[in-house]
Amino acid sequence: MKQHYLQADESTIKVQDSHKKGATHLGYFWAYHGPLIRAVVFDYLASRAKEGPNLFLQTFSGLLQTDGYKGY
Repeated sequence: MKQHYLQADESTIKVQDSHKKGATHLGYFWAYHGPLIRAVVFDYLASRAKEGPNLFLQTFSGLLQTDGYKGY
């Protein structure tokens, strides 16, 4: 979070549902890439809601590059 530049994107993943045998739900892996230090961090969330990335990035104050998707 001390970097001045990060890239972020999410990818979907099917996750087994422990409440129903054989059932799955759609989860999201958020990838945060610090290209200047060659580091990647993954954060799993059960939804695509903006509250997840907002919480993860709450101490970040640099430039964030994304694909610009707005689902809200």
